[in-house]
Amino acid sequence: MKLCFPTSQQIKKLPEHIIYQVAPDTYKMASTKTGKYEGMMIARPEFVEESGIYPKMKNFWAYYVVGLHAKEKCKGVGKRFDKFLKNLAKNDERCQGRIWLRAFNNMEPTGRASSTWWYARGYRGCDKAAQSDLERVMRGQKPKYGDWYRDMDMYLPIKK
Repeated sequence: MKLCFPTSQQIKKLPEHIIYQVAPDTYKMASTKTGKYEGMMIARPEFVEESGIYPKMKNFWAYYVVGLHAKEKCKGVGKRFDKFLKNLAKNDERCQGRIWLRAFNNMEPTGRASSTWWYARGYRGCDKAAQSDLERVMRGQKPKYGDWYRDMDMYLPIKK
């Protein structure tokens, strides 16, 4: 009997983090090095009947982000979940890359609005006035319309 061992080119490196599905719309992330839980995301494809979420669209499918939680902030958990979600939405024939969410800006314990994080990831506000204020604040200017940090619906523009 001859034993065959894999060569170094045949051995694939294990990723540092894995995302796994624990329920139909719930995903968790764990470190493959420590085995510890790092965060959770709840997102599901849903049929959107109203207009106003995506510009000039009504009656379409899109992934809706119910919630995103990182056990520790600023460790890349959110970025990895966002990348994973963008891939899910892109590969879903119904959604065709569309994602939307509601940024709850008063819930972030660090005092930063979550809409600024989503904006940095490529998402845009559905309301033009709120988007305008968000962009002004991101440039370091005073908001024009008052409460720029109010909760806002956001969507991911589709690249064609």
